[in-house]
Amino acid sequence: MPSKPVDRLIRRSAAKWIILSYSSGGRATAEELNDVLRNNGNILDVIEVDYKKNVMSGMKWTDQWLRDSEQPNREFLFLLQKG
Repeated sequence: MPSKPVDRLIRRSAAKWIILSYSSGGRATAEELNDVLRNNGNILDVIEVDYKKNVMSGMKWTDQWLRDSEQPNREFLFLLQKG
């Protein structure tokens, strides 16, 4: 499950609030991330941004990050209150 490192990072953080960025073109699914966030606190706010191109697509040394520049990519910023 790709979100295990995220879960571990959130749990170990001493912060009361965390802002987490999630890209729809990323490895973790939205469902996995939602479970991790809800298991670690309360999601206070979500901001959604529409990007046409993944920032990582310019990195040519690995095909792993290449995305079709015409496909929309959604970026989500989550404000999490731990607890």
